Amino acid sequence: MAPWVVAGDVAHTRPITSDLIAGAIATLLALAAASGARDQEARRHDTVSRGGCAS
Repeated sequence: MAPWVVAGDVAHTRPITSDLIAGAIATLLALAAASGARDQEARRHDTVSRGGCAS
């Protein structure tokens, strides 16, 4: 466990907590974007394999 969690100073804990929350949100948004791109590529691949247009 991180030392600031166990015996952290409030002056240092708040910025670290804010950074952790921002990092978690950025990670979730990146995962959502990657998932959307993967789904779009799969749909495009299905259309091409069925003889449709790839545009």
